[in-house]
Amino acid sequence: KRFQSQGTGGAIVNIGSISAVVGLPEQAVYCASKGAVFQLSRQIAIDYASENIRCNTIGPGSVDGDFLRVYVESQENPEEAEKNILAAHPIGRLADPKEIAEGIMFLISDRASFITGANLQADGGYSAI
Repeated sequence: KRFQSQGTGGAIVNIGSISAVVGLPEQAVYCASKGAVFQLSRQIAIDYASENIRCNTIGPGSVDGDFLRVYVESQENPEEAEKNILAAHPIGRLADPKEIAEGIMFLISDRASFITGANLQADGGYSAI
């Protein structure tokens, strides 16, 4: 509504997850919810393109931070869980939160003025496997 009232368009970036495009064991509801975020972004992109409002999603892989640490520590074998998470990313490491922020900054910038309805996978190659 704010973009509409200003009449100048704008850019929306929703936060998705690798889980929007890759299934994870025993995570059906989470994966479905993240897939829904991507589809919502696509629908917003279509519905508001004529008003110069763009909408995209960023799909992070595993990001170094508290959320991941809590998950790893909750596993039966935290060391094995961490090893498996790293192995799922061909780049061989976790994302720094700043790297995800850079992707978001790009998507809201004028450099991305022709990008709408897209999902930018910032996942260290996870979805390429």
